[in-house]
Amino acid sequence: MGPSSAQESHGVQTNDPASLTDDLDDLLDGEEIGFELPAVVAVVVTDGGPGLEAAVRDLAAQTYEGLTLLVIDRGGAEPVAPRVAAVVPRALVRVLDGAPSFADAANDVLASVEGAAFLLFATDDVELAPDLVRQLVEEAYRSNGGVLGPKIVDAARSDVLVDVGFSIDHYGVRFESIEPGELDQEQHDAVRDTFGLSCRVLLVRADLFAALGGFDPLCGPAADIDLAWRAHLVGARVLMVPAAVARAAPAPRGDARAEAVGRLRAVVKSYSPLALVWVLPVAFVLTCFEAVARVVQRRPKLAGAELGGWLDLLRGAASVRTERRATQALRRVDDREVRVLMVRGSARLRSFVTRRLHADERLATASLRTQRAFDEASLAMHRKQTAPVLVLLAAVVIGARGILTGGPTVGGLAAWPHLGALWHGYTSLHRGALMGSGTPAPSLFGVAAALGTLLVAHAGLARSLVLSGALPLGVYGAYRLARGFGAGSDDVRATAWPGIAAAVAYAASPLGRNAVANGELGAILSFALAPFIVLLLAGGDDADGNARGV
Repeated sequence: MGPSSAQESHGVQTNDPASLTDDLDDLLDGEEIGFELPAVVAVVVTDGGPGLEAAVRDLAAQTYEGLTLLVIDRGGAEPVAPRVAAVVPRALVRVLDGAPSFADAANDVLASVEGAAFLLFATDDVELAPDLVRQLVEEAYRSNGGVLGPKIVDAARSDVLVDVGFSIDHYGVRFESIEPGELDQEQHDAVRDTFGLSCRVLLVRADLFAALGGFDPLCGPAADIDLAWRAHLVGARVLMVPAAVARAAPAPRGDARAEAVGRLRAVVKSYSPLALVWVLPVAFVLTCFEAVARVVQRRPKLAGAELGGWLDLLRGAASVRTERRATQALRRVDDREVRVLMVRGSARLRSFVTRRLHADERLATASLRTQRAFDEASLAMHRKQTAPVLVLLAAVVIGARGILTGGPTVGGLAAWPHLGALWHGYTSLHRGALMGSGTPAPSLFGVAAALGTLLVAHAGLARSLVLSGALPLGVYGAYRLARGFGAGSDDVRATAWPGIAAAVAYAASPLGRNAVANGELGAILSFALAPFIVLLLAGGDDADGNARGV
């Protein structure tokens, strides 16, 4: 969208777009400001919102001397030039026709601004601290930053955070670095690399912005994701600078469908061909699951927006291919380096767990426990006792493979009746098996019925679990029973050897396997429970896990 006219707010007007460039050149040359500072053009994109005067006034009050103010009017109902002139007469105003988007309006500087070292983009709904520009520029030189943004706090409550940068998952879904309403307790007061920053206040190196071709207007609300991703691909740093502070109300939720298609455009444009082979199918499957979840939550519009984003992506495939070629031509960084700034898994699921359930600390604790368990298991794998245990386990698994894989009926053990028959047989005062009996059914009926209930009426699965678990359970019981014989040794590792020997001998015994082969359920259970019964009769384990009284 090309400009229609250029105006200086003090009244000089021209239809020549080059006129604005000349005016800016005069200011950027330093002839009017008298300081040799990197030239910064502050670009306020507005449609005449009520906060325009405050935003312009804050920029005029910046302590950074090398600042030039340019207001881009997107063509609202009322002209903004008189309003700007009343506050900052030296500000330049550029009027565009057709109500372009923020990205289209911001990209107008590619043709109208020359000689600036940095471009500061801002919307008309933010308030800026007086030293914001100076802090951002200083950090840009200190840390070699390409794209920088401030810490944004709530305009109504300065102790509540609104934005400190964001990340995305591997599928382009945004993940905010803060929780809604999170208090500012200096937890984010360190300069840090982030994946992306809000376009509400954004300092970009001018040569970088020109090399990237500006914002992608077709990405809509996801234009900030797209710009940051392309900046990463050329090796530029994206930094959040907490010493620079802005104030704004929380941003309203944008068009979900436009956000979805913009996010997908950024994914297709930025990933390498090999990465797209797995990213796109997984992203589509996740979208389908999320759409189903939205329908269950009675939010069908969001479900339609997510799926509609894929349709819009296909409709705009030609433009995506063109943009992808341009993006890949600029690539200097591998995908692996960019993924460091992304979150793993699904950003939406992560947000649900860590924010709605407030489970971030519990997840961290579980992660530490898991890591500790893996470390202990790794240490145990290097012990001498591990080898016979693994051999024994392999022998048991191989020997029971027919049971585990659901082979033919073992021995003469009949299939268990369905769950209702099991419960009826256990609770009835008369047992109808064979010739019948006037005595209640044995407790085995109750155990089988309870196990079948836990497995959601899968009596066959319950029977298979009993058969496949009986031998390992008996072997473990033998180990528990005999390991106390080594309790008197000073070598802690030696206390396990008697238990290992007993476990090997018990597993080698043909009694358990014969019971399975003959279909004798009572014998099978006796084989599994015998070591534990002896252990109970012997007095159980002591506090160190060693059997007493054996």
